[in-house]
Amino acid sequence: MLRMSCCFYLHRYQITSLVSLLTSMVGCTWGEKMNNETIPTETITVPGATLKAFVVDILTVHGVPHDGAVIVADCLLMANLSGVDSHGVVRLAHYITRLNNGTIKANPAMHFEQRAPSLGIMDGGDGFGHIVTYHACTEAMKLAAESGSG
Repeated sequence: MLRMSCCFYLHRYQITSLVSLLTSMVGCTWGEKMNNETIPTETITVPGATLKAFVVDILTVHGVPHDGAVIVADCLLMANLSGVDSHGVVRLAHYITRLNNGTIKANPAMHFEQRAPSLGIMDGGDGFGHIVTYHACTEAMKLAAESGSG
């Protein structure tokens, strides 16, 4: 179970409708209004699997391939579960904004170039750092195994 405040979705006007979706999924009581925006005053408990599915669904609706959406969701949930909420699901609204304005590519053309037996460079093509890092680490592990150090 993941315990957190609902307010992370309300900080971005463009996805306030997602709050309604999350509310219907897990149930939540909302508090006072501020600047025509309802601010939750309670903390809710959300099963990790439910929140992960929610994040994956939101990302895939915005064009992120399912496998990549799972990687991002896992990273965001791990941050929350590790107590670093500032790097958790709270970032989803920001990422959706960046997907919408093109500063993050939903399905980038990533390219890995091997420069030496155990050295390579990954061009992430402006994709999610979570996904690019996952693929870069996979390539690094292959190089390490091929060069005898893995």
